Amino acid sequence: MAKFTYEIIKSHNDGINVDTTRTVVKCVFDNTPKNSTPYHNMAKKLAEQVNPNMANDSNNTRNYETLLIDTFAGLLAEYAYLHYIRNVFGEIVNFTEYKKNTPQIDLLLSDNKTTIEVRSSFPKKGIKFAICNKKHGFKNVGAYTNLYKSNEPMKDLFLSVLFETQKEDLLKQEEIILYLVGGSTREMMLSDIAFDDTLKPKDNFYKITSETKYRTIYLYNTLDIVGLEEYICSLGYQKINSLDWC
Repeated sequence: MAKFTYEIIKSHNDGINVDTTRTVVKCVFDNTPKNSTPYHNMAKKLAEQVNPNMANDSNNTRNYETLLIDTFAGLLAEYAYLHYIRNVFGEIVNFTEYKKNTPQIDLLLSDNKTTIEVRSSFPKKGIKFAICNKKHGFKNVGAYTNLYKSNEPMKDLFLSVLFETQKEDLLKQEEIILYLVGGSTREMMLSDIAFDDTLKPKDNFYKITSETKYRTIYLYNTLDIVGLEEYICSLGYQKINSLDWC
């Protein structure tokens, strides 16, 4: 699917950034047709399952393209974690069954108990800014509630992906760069380092306009990739491999 390498991101407490050293995984995806066609086809199929009429509606061309890009980005993020975990731990993870009318597909470890949700973002100011900036750093997003989905089941792991390649370029670039930056456990999402953050979704597909309350943790307070691997080991799995270092 792609090339995976560990990278280190460091920042110091200079009033703008927090003092942190974090290990991430850089993923370089070959977006040329020879490699990417199956993923684009899956994204189209999933987009049509989410909204079967939009693809054939000329009045919704822009909305359909947005849905297709979002679906493709979500698939890349989920497959990136799937392949990374398999590279390091072996065949211990698979996808959950697709649920109708939602683009969300979760990952499930082979114990059939540990559920993983992956969310992705596109920071305009770079990966280090998104992870390390004290005031405007990005958040690891957990379970949410709103009028339409009042009690989303809490997953066991919430993992984040940051795309270096911007959303508008995903269908055009021959190479897509994204970073697996780790995330949070259910226990962390229920702890004092987590907080509720109210966001208004930009949703053109389900017409949801109500504000949504998310459980969130700043990325600099989450598990980095080293912490994630240690957590998976604590569940009884063993590492069989290690990625290359840049």
